[in-house]
Amino acid sequence: MTRSEEEMHVGTERREAGRVRLRKYVVTEEQQRAVPARHEEVRVEREPITDANRGDAMAGPDISEAEHEVTLHEEEPVVETRAVPRSGSA
Repeated sequence: MTRSEEEMHVGTERREAGRVRLRKYVVTEEQQRAVPARHEEVRVEREPITDANRGDAMAGPDISEAEHEVTLHEEEPVVETRAVPRSGSA
């Protein structure tokens, strides 16, 4: 008499489970961002001559009709868009 034993083999088998179609499309999103923008302003302040500041006040240039120019700067918002690759699924 021949004695027999059962053996179990466990594994996986690959089979087709379906198909997927990948379609790319573009979505435009409207976004609003607050952008702080600074600018320079000029203010002329007159100071009266007192006994305490008389020396400094008299040490300046003589009164004239000379013009002085000051360059003012400001910031303006700049917006650009660019395609950035992302990993993962949609």
